[in-house]
Amino acid sequence: MSRSLLFAVLTTLSLAALPQKSQGEAYFSLNLSSPLLLSGSAGLYVGGDTELGGKPLRATFEGEVGIGGGKILAGFDTIGSGFGYGLKGSLLRTWFEPVGADRNNTYLGMELQGSLAPFIVSLGGYRRIEGDGDGWLGTLSLGFRF
Repeated sequence: MSRSLLFAVLTTLSLAALPQKSQGEAYFSLNLSSPLLLSGSAGLYVGGDTELGGKPLRATFEGEVGIGGGKILAGFDTIGSGFGYGLKGSLLRTWFEPVGADRNNTYLGMELQGSLAPFIVSLGGYRRIEGDGDGWLGTLSLGFRF
């Protein structure tokens, strides 16, 4: 197993195994996306809530592992019941057979998320920081959070 794959798997499993604090809340999701194809993620809301437009804006840390690569994300969101949104910084690594990207590259970028109940749509823009191939990468993800 490559080091990057091992790192992504361990990060995701670590997030899933973290004990919940009184203000922490874990979440899990399944996604279809480019470049990861089919992926699963685990995340944890950390710290207290801040109100933004009558919705709780919460800090979150998330790991995602898929067929085409893995991501580590950190940011803020209001995703929960009803309409929500989020903005997260992300480190993405490709492997195996990524969709629309070269394998074995590392990217740094941002993702904008929108949700309605448990369904999430995410758009991202990334810049390659390691590897060969295209310097920029756009991502699209459709997911279901539970």
